[in-house]
Amino acid sequence: MLPANAKLTGWVLAGLLLLGAVVFFTGIQWGLPSRSADPFLFGDRAPWTGQQILALAPEWGEDANRGADVAAHPLTGRDQPILVNQNDSQRAAIVRRYRLYSDQPDEMITLRALAQMKPGTFRFDPKLYQYGGLWIYPIGGVLKLASLLHLVRLTPDLGFYLDHPEAFGRLYVVMRLYSAAWGLFGVVVMFALAKRVSESQFIGATAGVCYTLLPTVINGAHEAKPHLAGAVLTLVAIDLVCRAIASGERRWVIAAGIACGAAGSMVLSGWLSIAVLPVMAIHMARRGSAGMSLDPTLAPPGRAGSSSAAPQSAPALPGGAKQKAMVRFLSITALSCAIAVLTYSICNPYVILHLLGERTVLQSNLGNSAAMYQAPTSIDGVLHGIRLLMEGGSMVIFFGMCAIAFLTWRKQPITCLLLAATVPGLCLFMMHATGKPGEYGRFALPFDVLLVLGAALGLSVLKRTIERVVAGVLMCLMLLPIGASYVVNYGRETFIGSKRLIVAERLRELSAAGAHTLAVDAEPAPYTLPPVDLFRWNIVLLPRGAAMPDDADVRIDPVDFAGDDSANTSYLVRPILLPTPISWAAKPFRIETPRSDGSAAKGER
Repeated sequence: MLPANAKLTGWVLAGLLLLGAVVFFTGIQWGLPSRSADPFLFGDRAPWTGQQILALAPEWGEDANRGADVAAHPLTGRDQPILVNQNDSQRAAIVRRYRLYSDQPDEMITLRALAQMKPGTFRFDPKLYQYGGLWIYPIGGVLKLASLLHLVRLTPDLGFYLDHPEAFGRLYVVMRLYSAAWGLFGVVVMFALAKRVSESQFIGATAGVCYTLLPTVINGAHEAKPHLAGAVLTLVAIDLVCRAIASGERRWVIAAGIACGAAGSMVLSGWLSIAVLPVMAIHMARRGSAGMSLDPTLAPPGRAGSSSAAPQSAPALPGGAKQKAMVRFLSITALSCAIAVLTYSICNPYVILHLLGERTVLQSNLGNSAAMYQAPTSIDGVLHGIRLLMEGGSMVIFFGMCAIAFLTWRKQPITCLLLAATVPGLCLFMMHATGKPGEYGRFALPFDVLLVLGAALGLSVLKRTIERVVAGVLMCLMLLPIGASYVVNYGRETFIGSKRLIVAERLRELSAAGAHTLAVDAEPAPYTLPPVDLFRWNIVLLPRGAAMPDDADVRIDPVDFAGDDSANTSYLVRPILLPTPISWAAKPFRIETPRSDGSAAKGER
């Protein structure tokens, strides 16, 4: 029979996984492509078949030098308004987006990468490198397995998917389930790491609940993107580093290197996790040279399960020992980093091949991704980054910062790891936050997770059980309203239907009333524009940052926060409960019409 403590751990973990399953899988089918957009796109005309769309729309085609996420036919002349639906070829390209793309703009690029890989001819280059091989190749395997089980249909016939967009939508669901599975694994890692470091079941449970309720985690579990998996692998790396520090064994050093390489192989930003490896080497070098082991827990000396040596201080090293410590530090760092690079190379062989040979496709893909990081650093941008960070984790993020600072002052090894894994990436996040939309907050996912872990570990400072319980419950309650808002809005999009059709109905009313020119800020797609009649409206793409032109009848754009309606501006599809700016589900839309005096009404952003 299991001991009572093991049984309790099992029940707590089961409860956390149940909570995670409910949160992560509710609304997993949100925003999928379907034929429900056809009546709006074609009006009183017969919708085009898949073959008609293929014949009319410009071919995506394949280019050995073009990244999978780079547009085959990018628009030029963005300094002037562009009419984007003036002929059937342009209309067919727009219809293709509504038949194949989800309401999340980045999910399609994984499928585009997989579509151009030809396993039969040994062509495995995804031409997509900000998403690593540990994301792309397993996704391909999972989709193939789902096909063998007759859960999805895989076919090279694009016309079939254009005729049956719901079948294409099931591919998105499978990929999202892969993301959600990583989210559940993260629950286990978060609980186990917090419990072992704090030696407290309650602190481990608090960390697990807070992780599950984080908006960025919920958002990551509902999108076919690798950012959540990368954050979980960073947690795994920290856990393995703690084991290496505690035991001094080389196997944990190697495992930590593999975990860091795996995080970078999942998503390029996961390489920030490698910062924990030199920290690990520092602790192991000093303690190893002194002939001591290091207890990474937060438990005070003399407590059961902790080392008799206090972790708060390291002995001063004599001259000869300093040289030995330096050699040990360099060897551990070199070994772990080499293992990380080797892991990445195995998972991403084409990146290495392109680096050593022709780099055109590599530059095409990474250059396209780097374009979003061109915004200059500013005070307003840093403040905006802080707001997005708080959107992703509420005041618990602030408590995490305070807890990590305090535990670092007390020289706790775990907080040195959290600082190393958080500070560099968080600085980059703030530096590039200028002018970014709410969805940029998803890049704060790993920092939100690590700061919440720090907040949970900070409960160990409280000596009385009642104090820990009250503080832990308050942390969970702070995250509950905003986390519930994301879950509810994903569920609403799944079980009630896309609320974008409400906006589409409003635009159809305006068209029937005589409006003909529709101004937009981005190319028509299901995530930027509800479906509209492509034969009645003149859809004008405005230059970036341009005001509503005088000759436009209506302007529409998605916004992060819905403002107050006025005579000339209305906000539709308001989120239930609290705003959810990081998510594309239930995204508010602003509809702006000219004032009676001819000037455009300015709606709030």
